[in-house]
Amino acid sequence: MSILLWISSQILSLQGSVHLLEQRIEERKKDLARLQQTATKLTACKSDFVDKKSLCMQPELGTTTWHGELATAFDNFRKEQLHVSYMAIPNEQMNATMGELQREMKAIEEEIAGWERTVSSLQTNIDTLFEQKREELTKE
Repeated sequence: MSILLWISSQILSLQGSVHLLEQRIEERKKDLARLQQTATKLTACKSDFVDKKSLCMQPELGTTTWHGELATAFDNFRKEQLHVSYMAIPNEQMNATMGELQREMKAIEEEIAGWERTVSSLQTNIDTLFEQKREELTKE
């Protein structure tokens, strides 16, 4: 009879472990979904940002708006520095952030896969213990 108690306690212990792991998996799946939504929003923001690049070159400078040496210097600044700096945001900063998001999503996916393998292994152990319990019960 003591073997039955030991098997039952092992089953309960493993079932508790499975439950905890399943909760962690669900939490991490929610984290992953939030990161995926963030990546989608970032992609949309990047697209909008790039679409608006012409705004940093407005208004066009001419004889009716502003002209002369200062206007030419300002226009050169917009073309050579402001436009380059503006485009660095989506090309460097947003790409770097997207890369970080993708690395984090991959890490979470691997973590989930590892926990799912552990749950599967624990479930196999539980099934084996149930089979042992059935065998012990048929002996009595």
